[in-house]
Amino acid sequence: MIDDLFRVSLILALFLGVPKLLMYVLYGIAFLFLGFYFNRKLVSTPYGILIAGLFLFVFSNTVDLLPLQGQATPVVLEEGSKLLGLLNLTYYYWSVCWSEATRSLTINRDSVNSV
Repeated sequence: MIDDLFRVSLILALFLGVPKLLMYVLYGIAFLFLGFYFNRKLVSTPYGILIAGLFLFVFSNTVDLLPLQGQATPVVLEEGSKLLGLLNLTYYYWSVCWSEATRSLTINRDSVNSV
């Protein structure tokens, strides 16, 4: 999402000649590192939604790297899968934040009632 917002891979490819594939490999390595680092926390969440969103991002980036012909089809495949991936990630974060907030409020309410 940060790459898409700030156009990091596009700027690096145009001005410094860094291949997009290299940037995507670095993003993949960062994702794997963070996945292993936060493994316990991720397993306690509905991570299927997260995996589906990340799969859609991988699909979008793969379409970006392929030399597909046409005007509408490559754009719809790339941007449509990216949009669906963003929706999945947004729902995942909303779901995790909602469950953490309600859990925290329940714990606080129980501790106030017991005093």
